[in-house]
Amino acid sequence: MSVTADEQQRLYNFQKNTQNIKKSAVLDIEKERKYLKIDFRYFKKKLKEAYKTDDTKEVEKNIQALLKLLAKKLALNIKEKQEIYDEVPDIIIEDEVANYTQECLQLLAIQKKILEIYGR
Repeated sequence: MSVTADEQQRLYNFQKNTQNIKKSAVLDIEKERKYLKIDFRYFKKKLKEAYKTDDTKEVEKNIQALLKLLAKKLALNIKEKQEIYDEVPDIIIEDEVANYTQECLQLLAIQKKILEIYGR
């Protein structure tokens, strides 16, 4: 079965478009990661300010915001792996979820410690 010049050109164009789509997806992920880092810095700063002013409601609000950002980070990490592997192996998902769980537990431990300091 021979391939005509027209079919070869269509295959070449398809492969080129697929590469452009993957490059675009990687750039989108990098852009999202950049915004995520900015958001993390913002809410960490707000958490420190709330801690200094003894504002427990603001502490809890900022902890919740940081927990949501950790969930976004998990989704972004899996999305990035999906771009690499097409279908993400279970072991990678398990590892990402374990990291997410550990980070959440650390954040909740910080919240508990802060609230104990305030006597709540």
